[in-house]
Amino acid sequence: MKAQSIEKSLAIHQKLLQQAKNRIAQGASPQSDLSLVQGRLDATSGELFSAKLQSELAIQKLIELTGTTLSAPQLKANMTGPIQHTQILEALLANAQMQSPELQKAKAQALISRATVQEKASALKPDIYIRAERQYGNYFSTDTSANTRIFIGVTSKFGPGLSSFTQIDAAKAQEDTSEFEIQSQQRLVRELVMNDVSVIRSLQQRTQAIQGALSASQSVLESFERQFNAGRKTWLDLMTVAKDVAQNEMQLAELRGAELQTSWHLHILTSDNYSQVNPKP
Repeated sequence: MKAQSIEKSLAIHQKLLQQAKNRIAQGASPQSDLSLVQGRLDATSGELFSAKLQSELAIQKLIELTGTTLSAPQLKANMTGPIQHTQILEALLANAQMQSPELQKAKAQALISRATVQEKASALKPDIYIRAERQYGNYFSTDTSANTRIFIGVTSKFGPGLSSFTQIDAAKAQEDTSEFEIQSQQRLVRELVMNDVSVIRSLQQRTQAIQGALSASQSVLESFERQFNAGRKTWLDLMTVAKDVAQNEMQLAELRGAELQTSWHLHILTSDNYSQVNPKP
């Protein structure tokens, strides 16, 4: 998008360059006007080269991160991004908490800690057992009647001294730590989602403002071109307005790129299927 905005600016300056050549050929403008336009055109060409290089480097990085083959036309085919941020905030927060691996890990660790506490606490309770036996004969005599015995016993795993109580306290402390980690991860997820939503809304408002400024600067440029042809505006006036149009185009592209990036970040936080993209209508 940034390269496209620079290409529009380049087209404007190429048009102005041709106008300058025509006016110089007619003797209506000095040679310095051509130098002014040519300098702006060269600077814009340099910005376009830099933007394209940044785009190529970004694509290469995406290829390395995703392990898939990507190209600029593929990425340009869908630049609308996901629409997850159009959901209500409560739904986004609920989805983010379900999809957060850190939060799920903290919850799993809490379950392990609770089980450990129960295991250690069970060591303080004795195990009661009952066993029944029926014996026919013995090693000393085979001519004896059968004998039936019933045993009731108690075993314990108290351990030496007060070690069981110490282990229970340690397990409870770990359980408290796990619960704190769950709360911490929930707050972190909430902050991430709310921050992305706030950033997207702010970017959308700024985009509307820049679109208005761009429309106004384009109208002023058209007006200045007519006034310049009538001799009421100078080349410097015309180039200044052309620069304003280019700057507004660049800001609009940067804002749209930032919105796409934040939308994808929010999409990854709240969606269980990263590969599906629901474009805006």
